[in-house]
Amino acid sequence: MNKKVLIIGGVIALVLIGASVYFLRPQLVPAILLPTDPTKEIRATVVDLGASLKSVDALAPHATSTIQQTFAPFVAPELLSVWTDEPTTAPVRFGTEPWPQRIEIQSVEKQKDGTYWVVGFVIEQDKTGDYTNNKVTVVLEKKNGKWIITDFAGYPTRAHKPVNPNVLKDPKYQIPG
Repeated sequence: MNKKVLIIGGVIALVLIGASVYFLRPQLVPAILLPTDPTKEIRATVVDLGASLKSVDALAPHATSTIQQTFAPFVAPELLSVWTDEPTTAPVRFGTEPWPQRIEIQSVEKQKDGTYWVVGFVIEQDKTGDYTNNKVTVVLEKKNGKWIITDFAGYPTRAHKPVNPNVLKDPKYQIPG
């Protein structure tokens, strides 16, 4: 009987210790036990990209180098190459107005292949303060431990065909125009 009490007491102590570590110090619990949700990082990447859209003018003389510098932290080299080869396919402003202000995220969905699709709107503004919405789909993939944009469609309407043709099979992925 003493042995049983000792075993039960030990199990209870382990459960209590485990529960207190889990609730009070979750950073001590191995990552395998606590799956991380990458949507916060994914959203931040898309928001950061949206904030930088207005800083590049596709019609400027140095548009290619500006696209390279501005988007390199967010965009996969393959997509960046498409945009630098033809700046009018990049999600940037064309001349003075309207200009893109930000990307407002509508949804973030994980796909079977491990990528995430972010559907949202590029919000544009002109000098009168009027806004227009342009639906976009942004595809992100984790490479070298970082979420980067591997595809982007919907803004501007002259946008390129997606780098990944598989995304065209989904009806939510639309390129307007």
